[in-house]
Amino acid sequence: MGLLRAAAHGIDLAVTPAFTLPTALPARGAWLGEGTPTFVPELAVSRDLGALRVATNVAYRARADERAVPNLTIGPEVVYRAGVGVRRHELVAPPFTVDASLAGATRAAAPFVSGAGDNPLEALLSLRHDLLHVPRARRRPRRRHRRPRLPCLHRRARVLPPHDDLDDDGVVNASDACADKAEDEDDHADGDGCPDLDNDADGVAAAADRCPNEPEDRDGHADDDGCPDADNEGDGVEDAADRCPDVAGPVEAQGYEAA
Repeated sequence: MGLLRAAAHGIDLAVTPAFTLPTALPARGAWLGEGTPTFVPELAVSRDLGALRVATNVAYRARADERAVPNLTIGPEVVYRAGVGVRRHELVAPPFTVDASLAGATRAAAPFVSGAGDNPLEALLSLRHDLLHVPRARRRPRRRHRRPRLPCLHRRARVLPPHDDLDDDGVVNASDACADKAEDEDDHADGDGCPDLDNDADGVAAAADRCPNEPEDRDGHADDDGCPDADNEGDGVEDAADRCPDVAGPVEAQGYEAA
């Protein structure tokens, strides 16, 4: 669930609530999955700086109970990850990305103070291409149970291009002054990407303004319709030249009706 977007706030911030159901066999010592349901709420923060990307995630893995085996206690834990990536064609061609990350976990009841088996730590370095052919190498300074110390992985994937117009108003994020609010396309300042709630800035909202592109003249006569009143009393003499702008009078007398 996204909370903040970088286009509007400078960072991307999201919360991911994950649930798992038990898949382990009931026999003691079966490690094919979790033996109880888990809930893993995770907070993710990232920032894109062009050729450089940084991100960090922190999560709490809630388990119903703890299980102890030699040199290891499995129970509720805090999981964390941090990474940095240097991206593709901004620096060299062909486009590619180098990612480096660090991931770890620790017991929630006794963070970072129990044995090394309770505080796994993993470093990951990868080289990525847009049409992914990914060799990876990991180094685990502190291993979890039954995991190799130096695993190698290979992955293929298809990377979709980033969505560069968050509000789908036709103005790309880089040029959009209101990246998370759609432009209203009313032929008034449509290139800035912002909705224009009061085109003529006369204090009357465009939705209720009979003359949305002409400012109200605020002369005490019909000021709530949003239209300038060139001839308040309708005597044929414009107010600027009318000697009595609020009382009708003959044109030849410049709108003045003698008593």
